[in-house]
Amino acid sequence: MKITYLKVENVRCIDSAEFQDLGNIILIVGPNGSGKSALFEAIRVFKTSMASYSTRWGINLSSLYPNFVSLGKDRASITLEVGLTKEEQEALNTEKDVLKSTITVDKNLSVTPAGDDINLFRQLFSPAIFSKYNVGKFEHIPSDRRFGKGQISSISFSQYLIEQDRHRMFDDTSEKFTNLKSDLLWMHMVDLHLQASNKHIEPHPQYIEGVKKIFTHFLDGVEFEGVDLDVYLTRPANFIVKTPRGPHDIDALSSGQREILMTYALLEKRKFTNSVILFDEPELHLHGALERRVLSYLQGVADIGNQFWIGTHSPEIIGSCEKEIIYRLTGGNPNIAERVDLKSEKIETLKSLGASVHIQMISQRIVYVEGESDSQILEYINPNIVHSASFIPSQGVRGVRGAIDLLNKASRFENFRGIRDRDYLSDEEIGRIESETIGRIHVWERYHIENYLLDGKAIYNVLSTHKGIKLLKIFNSPEEINKELKLIADGLKNIIVAKKLENLINEKIVHHIKIDPKNIKESYKTIADRRLPDILSLLEEKEHDKYIKQAFNEIDNQWEQKWVELCPGREILKEFCRKNIDGALNTIYPILVEQIAKQLAADGLNAEVKSVIEKIIE
Repeated sequence: MKITYLKVENVRCIDSAEFQDLGNIILIVGPNGSGKSALFEAIRVFKTSMASYSTRWGINLSSLYPNFVSLGKDRASITLEVGLTKEEQEALNTEKDVLKSTITVDKNLSVTPAGDDINLFRQLFSPAIFSKYNVGKFEHIPSDRRFGKGQISSISFSQYLIEQDRHRMFDDTSEKFTNLKSDLLWMHMVDLHLQASNKHIEPHPQYIEGVKKIFTHFLDGVEFEGVDLDVYLTRPANFIVKTPRGPHDIDALSSGQREILMTYALLEKRKFTNSVILFDEPELHLHGALERRVLSYLQGVADIGNQFWIGTHSPEIIGSCEKEIIYRLTGGNPNIAERVDLKSEKIETLKSLGASVHIQMISQRIVYVEGESDSQILEYINPNIVHSASFIPSQGVRGVRGAIDLLNKASRFENFRGIRDRDYLSDEEIGRIESETIGRIHVWERYHIENYLLDGKAIYNVLSTHKGIKLLKIFNSPEEINKELKLIADGLKNIIVAKKLENLINEKIVHHIKIDPKNIKESYKTIADRRLPDILSLLEEKEHDKYIKQAFNEIDNQWEQKWVELCPGREILKEFCRKNIDGALNTIYPILVEQIAKQLAADGLNAEVKSVIEKIIE
């Protein structure tokens, strides 16, 4: 599930805050006291008040959320709309794909729900549903996180108790991270069981391997070595990290290192899919370089269907936003929520938080790309690339070249590069572009970056090992995958021919036209007289077949050897998903792209892609 609409009124210092058209990651920003944590409280009160377990498990809203209603107001209201997955619809036995309800809360925390979907919400948040169906969950990572040192207190494998603790700690967060070692031991023992039974939880890796990857992503030179457990339990379990100064227990980690371990280990333990996660101040105890790595890690968790609501003061996190949605709580009177869409609004937001904006703008190499997919796929292949470069989608060929030209003139630093799609360029045109820009623009040798994912072996390995991808058709070898991709490409060949024909016609009509500013009228007439015969020939029907045949011949002559380079790879992969994988395209396509990119990184990169990455991070 995902929150698709939220409206909060009269909750603590929030007068009215409305959120809509939401994605997988929503940043909530604003000055101190503007109500970021209050917004999360509103979501938590909605969820818990709709659930049936509160009284049974001793959750008392009035004691956990004192002064919930704004000063001088009698009631608060929260309207929440969630979008459901197919599995959640099945679990609730409903055809509705969206649920919406409003609760009114008085000063005593008495809640009155309203709307047609009250009973469906109660079912959705009922503990009973989690034992039968794979439905999404609500989770809260509070800002008052306290790490518990020392030996393990207890460990439980009871699903009922695990669910009880999860729901209870959604509201009462005081003990949420006090049993980190118990959690790590639990993960280790479950991993042992999974290995013994040859079962894996998908689409995530195993638990402890996931924790190790957290260290790899955030902490250069520090490795988590896992849990050292004596099978006969003759000594306490050891939780060792290896550092440049030698190994030591996790109790000796710095505050920032502990922060990373305890918060992201929670995400690994819960194995969230299709869930809503409220994350308050992920920047706690982290320096700027680590803060910039937060969103890239969370994006990986969001890409498997989760939604993050992130409350932050961090200019580094805000500055690293690309496609994430930002809402600013104004902190004024009235205190409302404003969506931050424009670059100028983002800069004003940074200023309101006291950030040194000019430092935010020049900290990394800037790489201009044509679209979002270039940066996403390069990050999947090499996650560390985000520490070396900021990718800026320029949406078009002129944007890539124009931006670099301007920046080169405006800056004395040689810190800008560009990557553009090949599209329908000839080798001669590519050489001219790279020469004119002194190698600052790289043109992919293939149509666009997705064409490098058209690899039968990598796709076969992904489909064979990723249990979360449900196939409509079974492939028995990489060769069968390649045949399927080629078949799809053959169906798209006319698109390439049409574009080739467009280029041929355009060259006939307009080609290097220059108007003499000293003699405009005469210059215009000379050009028109010169081009008129070509234009008229295009209009003659007898010439139509000639140009069409020329376009077909140019493509046909190289199709069998170069279809992977010539055809739009993005469309091929999308059609492959439509034909062969069960699920909604906007869900399965991003997962497939990410997994193929990571598989290619593991198998060995294409030499061109490897060279581009090396140039970016050099």
